[in-house]
Amino acid sequence: MKSLKKDIQKDSRNFMYKYFVNFINYYQPPFFVMENVDNLAKKAIFFEIIRELQSGLPEHKSTYPGYKISYEVLSASDYGVPQCRKRLVRDFQKIKYTKALYKNNNRSHTEGGWGRGQPKADPFPTPPFL
Repeated sequence: MKSLKKDIQKDSRNFMYKYFVNFINYYQPPFFVMENVDNLAKKAIFFEIIRELQSGLPEHKSTYPGYKISYEVLSASDYGVPQCRKRLVRDFQKIKYTKALYKNNNRSHTEGGWGRGQPKADPFPTPPFL
């Protein structure tokens, strides 16, 4: 969230997260993790980012799955990284987690379970906005 003496609300670099929200809306993963500079949590825009990652962008609210969020500032040196660097880590879990891919004792998206049959569809198609 570097402003370079610009108004933080007008700096287009601070809104790149919206591409990530579109990505999440497209794939709707059961969970995901994001990290950023620790100072982001002190900025007003942080709560806008959190709100849109929880509920989606206004134009996609009806299809966005919704996530509950926890976040914490962690020191990289506490996790074996040889540097004193603090990072803001956010953990997102889908509120309405569907078990469609995990029916029948953790079988995969392929017909008949792991490694058997052909995939019904590409599990990671290229999203239309990339």
